[in-house]
Amino acid sequence: MPKGTSWTENELSLLEENYNKVNINQLIRLLPNRTEAAIVNKAKKLKLSTTQKLKWTEEEEVKLKELFPCNTIDELLTHFSNRTSNSILAKAKEMNLKKDESHIQKVRRKRSTNWTESEDAILRKHYPTGGYKPVNEQLPHRNAKSILSRAVKLGIKRIDKYGWNWNREVVSIEDIGHRRTVVIKFTKPEIEIGE
Repeated sequence: MPKGTSWTENELSLLEENYNKVNINQLIRLLPNRTEAAIVNKAKKLKLSTTQKLKWTEEEEVKLKELFPCNTIDELLTHFSNRTSNSILAKAKEMNLKKDESHIQKVRRKRSTNWTESEDAILRKHYPTGGYKPVNEQLPHRNAKSILSRAVKLGIKRIDKYGWNWNREVVSIEDIGHRRTVVIKFTKPEIEIGE
């Protein structure tokens, strides 16, 4: 729906009926033609947003205590459809709930960003002649920085359309938390002219 499109009566009634009952993700599903910002702004204009928070019931607290240690926030949202992720996390903190160590390890393994041999093979095949784009088409979960960083680490050089293999020198690599910044200097190869 184009920006600034008027709200329909059906959309307004859906918003009014559900705003304080379900979380924002469910509202977005109920109102597929509206963005999160549009929904929140319209709710404010209609004075639907409340400063009074929904109190947690004893049953909800018991359920949270049971489910929190071994479920992701997305999984918890399915069990607490009238709660936001912030509300769930705040309540868990208030109740001093912790994640189970085995769950944390499972999530870390899932998030692992280690490159596989097959991913390296795709990088070796497509990066020299095509750069980032053809690699990303084959590996959509890898972004440009990840692809470039891995190419540098493996010593894979980009060949331009004229067949030149540019010299690449890593100036610096800086790890800050879970982010890595790689600064690279490119120089044209020296051409030796035969006598």
